[in-house]
Amino acid sequence: MGGPGSTRWGGHRRARTVEESAALDVRSLERDGCLRPGASWRTTWTRGDLSVSASTAWGGGSLLVTLRYPVAGEEVAVPVRVEEWRAPFKRRRSWFRCPLTVDGVACGRHVRTLYLPSGRRYFGCARCHGLTYRVRQEHDKTIDRLARDPEARARAIDRLTRRIEAEPLDVRALLLADRLDAIEIRECDRRLREQA
Repeated sequence: MGGPGSTRWGGHRRARTVEESAALDVRSLERDGCLRPGASWRTTWTRGDLSVSASTAWGGGSLLVTLRYPVAGEEVAVPVRVEEWRAPFKRRRSWFRCPLTVDGVACGRHVRTLYLPSGRRYFGCARCHGLTYRVRQEHDKTIDRLARDPEARARAIDRLTRRIEAEPLDVRALLLADRLDAIEIRECDRRLREQA
């Protein structure tokens, strides 16, 4: 017991998580007034000794934020576009454009947060860095209970639907809804096999 490969990971490394990475959130930068043309700012993370400075300017029809930080003793400068969208009946929303290129293809996704995992050189979106959420790697006993009780599962789906409608970016609720959908699919498959 407790030897190599005895964990549920079966000898492979678990994915890095967004919680372990330095993160730049466009919403907090906007709230703090950092996303004005000509603004400059500095932020430091408590994990490790990463310190990022940035300057903003208009370029190519959108705001351009240039992030500067040291990696392995070398200064890195990463230009990141910030674009605004105005949703109907809502205030404007700012988004980063992911600056990374993966396998020769520029990402360019609209994201609210850019991440810099330890050991990596550039800020980018969670998908480009292959990041996951810690909650995706933890076992949730609630799912086991809901898998056994269809009535409780129906009530949970109803509560989650209302919660997601109220707050569409509630990540915990979205992940739980995905898991409940998977349970529903498995149950439908099981019933079909029993009928056949």
